[in-house]
Amino acid sequence: MIDSTRKELPAMTTIASAPITALGYQGDDPTVAAVRDSIYGPHLETHRKAREIILGLGDVPQDHMSAGQEAGLAPDLLRGMLAAVGMPAQDIAADVHLRGALCDAAHIGAHHLHAVWTGNFDLVIWSLLVLGNGSEYQRQCLAELNIGAALGVLALTEAAGTNGANQNTEARWDAEAGGFRLTTPYIGAIKLMPNVADPTVPKIVVVTARLLEYDPELGADREQGVLAFVVRLRTEEAGLAEGVEVVALSAKLGAAMDHGAIRFNGTLVPADALLAGEWGRVGEDGRFLSDIEIRQRFHHTIRPLQGGRLDLATSSQAAALATVAAMVSYKAQRPHGDSDDVLRDLATVAAHAYAGSVLGRMVRDMAARSEDLPALWFMVVKPTLIAGAEQILLTCRRLAGAQGHLRVNYISDSLANQAGAGTAEGDNRVLLLAAGRAGRTLSVLTLDGTPKTRPWWLELITQREEILGQDLYSALGAAQFEPEGLALGRDSAGVDLARTTGVRLMVTAAFIAANAMTDPKAARLARLAAAVVALEYLYDHSGWYNARNLQTPQQAQQVLTELREHRLALAGQLPVFVAGFDIPVLPGAPIFAPDYLESIADWTGWPADSFPRAAMNPAAGGVSSAARDLWRLRHSDCANGDVGFGSLGEALFVCSEHGGHGPLCRQWLASDAYVAGCRNDDYE
Repeated sequence: MIDSTRKELPAMTTIASAPITALGYQGDDPTVAAVRDSIYGPHLETHRKAREIILGLGDVPQDHMSAGQEAGLAPDLLRGMLAAVGMPAQDIAADVHLRGALCDAAHIGAHHLHAVWTGNFDLVIWSLLVLGNGSEYQRQCLAELNIGAALGVLALTEAAGTNGANQNTEARWDAEAGGFRLTTPYIGAIKLMPNVADPTVPKIVVVTARLLEYDPELGADREQGVLAFVVRLRTEEAGLAEGVEVVALSAKLGAAMDHGAIRFNGTLVPADALLAGEWGRVGEDGRFLSDIEIRQRFHHTIRPLQGGRLDLATSSQAAALATVAAMVSYKAQRPHGDSDDVLRDLATVAAHAYAGSVLGRMVRDMAARSEDLPALWFMVVKPTLIAGAEQILLTCRRLAGAQGHLRVNYISDSLANQAGAGTAEGDNRVLLLAAGRAGRTLSVLTLDGTPKTRPWWLELITQREEILGQDLYSALGAAQFEPEGLALGRDSAGVDLARTTGVRLMVTAAFIAANAMTDPKAARLARLAAAVVALEYLYDHSGWYNARNLQTPQQAQQVLTELREHRLALAGQLPVFVAGFDIPVLPGAPIFAPDYLESIADWTGWPADSFPRAAMNPAAGGVSSAARDLWRLRHSDCANGDVGFGSLGEALFVCSEHGGHGPLCRQWLASDAYVAGCRNDDYE
């Protein structure tokens, strides 16, 4: 029996009186604390300790390694993490909140580890825990996984497509050998892209295959459904298992993993390799026994995928939170950081990152309370949060200019992992298709605390969801379906419905969080974020609402007016809002540094005070402490922008001091204008 008792990590020390900054703030300002609590709930210290452990691994972007060398970093990182946490991997896998906190942290600061996380913890270890029989063979597999002696991998996808319960890899009972034999019957059945190509890393692989039994009465095979088998594919002692062939595949652009293709040639695995939980077993005559309908056995088999989908979704949002906080800090230090065009983008991505993160936390809380949370939740939440996070990261990379493309700043690596997350544990499009086929049932996905009275912009999103669901319901049994709008047929109409459900859940999550806050400033920020996400969605789909006569010209204008007003209000409070994201400074990354020029100086090895005009850098030793104190005193009043500047160095210093205060700070506006005028440089 697995002891899944909650194990709390030691708490980190917090800073009580530090100034509010976009990065690294851990103080007790009530507004920041309320935003923080809505994102992390009661598990903030677990997340902070998880980040401390993950950042302590030192997994920084590698510029001088081949893809194969980078892929080889993951096993050592995994073992280092397990040692630092101080508990076996199966205990981490069984703890929904701890597993999630560590996965979230890995997507912020250990991308090589994040790339293998869900395959190891959610898909293999968790499969053994929930579908295993506790046999000696399975205990041996767990023992190796618990200490990182082997890496867990799922082999589900086939070259011709996964096809759910129609997979083509075959498994047959061999009575004489007392086990199952796995066979790849044709090229379309090879397992494609599991990370198994590195010949030096032991791999324990969960393989999905159709179980076939010969029926003498039929004179043919009888199918028993798609089931899972745990295979010690590669061991340190023997290498590849007998009857297994592996071919390395082409490398990806980022998110390095040792992807391979697997062919089984009658590979023998023991009887205890079968993972069928309490709903299936092999009888004495070698026949598979189960009360579950054959086509449904695959859905019981892939139940562990739900945890992986959740971890990928929330870790994607963690990367989005981190990058948004970094961009707010970075752009405040740049000459044109107060541009309303920049602030419009920053306010928008901050709103989406917040709403998505709150939704992810709420669904994780639900998953922790119930292991039987309907799969429909994950079919909607995973593609919604992953696609949203990818758009946030792309926007931030554009805002960062050239810096956004340098791996040292983590955004490129986050995007590479994000691309992988979109296909892992169920391709996002496939999940949306499956969710859309649920039709009106999607409306039953309701968050705890959803108010009966909702803002008009949330009501309009709900109305679109109801109409799309009704359209699909009305077309049931019809030979043809011609939906109104841009959908081409049932599938695309269902995807539109599922996406609308995802937005409805995101907006509702942020609105619930706002209603639960006792700090009025934080509640306003949460409501602003909810409104920005909702109004942007309504604006993007205004053509649909107009075609359905669901909005008047006055209502259309209201969408535009309120979207502008809410973005503007949120832009004025960005430093405080993103301080609640609780993102640490990342070592060596200029855009994740409190002073990006100082970080570049450290990176290049050129100290700021080594330059002829060191005084231009407010952090440089060329400016005396007395001068800095005088400047700080002269420019202490944010409401007074008429003090003037004696030098570019003074203006740069003031711009740095007041850079996090937002566009309403006159000291920031005046100093930024002075710097821009001196440089006469509009190239960002």
